[in-house]
Amino acid sequence: MTNVTAIAILWVITVESVIVFLGNLFTIFVFWKHRNKLKRTAFLLINLAVTDLLVGFGQLIVIKTFAFSQQLEIASTRYGIIAAALQATFSFASLFCLAAISLERAFALTWPLRHRVTSTKIYIYSIVFVWISGTSVGASLLLAVYEILDIELLNIGLCIVAISALLIICLSYLAIRRRLNCRVPSIDTALKRQSGLRQSTKFSRTLFIVVAASLVFWLPSIIISVLYFLRSFSFPKLLGYSVTLLYLANSAVNPIIYSFRIPIFKETLKRIKIRKRSKQYRVSHRT
Repeated sequence: MTNVTAIAILWVITVESVIVFLGNLFTIFVFWKHRNKLKRTAFLLINLAVTDLLVGFGQLIVIKTFAFSQQLEIASTRYGIIAAALQATFSFASLFCLAAISLERAFALTWPLRHRVTSTKIYIYSIVFVWISGTSVGASLLLAVYEILDIELLNIGLCIVAISALLIICLSYLAIRRRLNCRVPSIDTALKRQSGLRQSTKFSRTLFIVVAASLVFWLPSIIISVLYFLRSFSFPKLLGYSVTLLYLANSAVNPIIYSFRIPIFKETLKRIKIRKRSKQYRVSHRT
C-alpha cells in the first residue's frame, strides 16, 4: 500500500472519528435535555453514547500520537501504548454496553411483568460492570505490553471475551426478533391495550435495529481481529484499516438511527431546523 493511500485512509478515519464524536455528543445532549421523560432503559443508551463518544475521541488521540511520533521521527512507545490501551478500553466498553442493552430488551419482551418491577439499581450495576470490564481490558493490555502478562494468552482471552459478547448479542437479537414477530401470546393480548406496553414495543423495535446494525459492523471486525490475534495468516494493512473503519461506523450509526426512530430526536431536529430558518429569515429581512 502506497503512502498516498495510507494518508487518504488516515484522513477518512479522522473524519469518521469526528463524526462519531459529534453525533454521540448530540445524542447525550438530547437525552439530557429530555431526561425527565426518559425511562430506565435510557440509562444504558446514554452510557452507550458516552462510550461511543470516547471511542471517537480515543481514535483521534491514537491518530494524533501516530502523527506526532512520525513528525519527531521517534517510535510511538509510551504515548502510543497509553493511547492504544484507552482505545481498547472504550471499544470493549461499547461492545459490553451493546450486550447489556440486548439482554435488557430481550428480558423486557420475554418477561414484561418482571421487567416492570425490576429495580433501577440493576441498570446502575450494569453500567458499572461495563466500565469495570472495559477498564480491565485496557489495564491488561498495558500489563502485557510491559511483559507482566503473556501477550499471546491475553490475545486469546480477549478473543474469547469478544466472541462471548457477540454471542450474547446474537442470542438476544434472535429472542427480540422472535418476540416482536409473535402475534398472539395470551398475556400480551391484555397488556397491549396499555399505552405503556405499546411504547415499550416500539422502543424495542428501535433497539432491535441498533442491535442489528451493531452485528453488521462488529461481526466482521471481530472475526478479522480473532484471526489476526491467533496468527492464522498475515493481513495487509488495508484490511487492518478496514477493521478500524467498521467499529467506528458502529459508533457513528446509532445517532442516525435515533434521529429517525425516537420522537425526542425528531422533535429536537425540527426545532433546530426552525431556528435556522428563522435566523436566515431575519438576516435576509435586515439586508
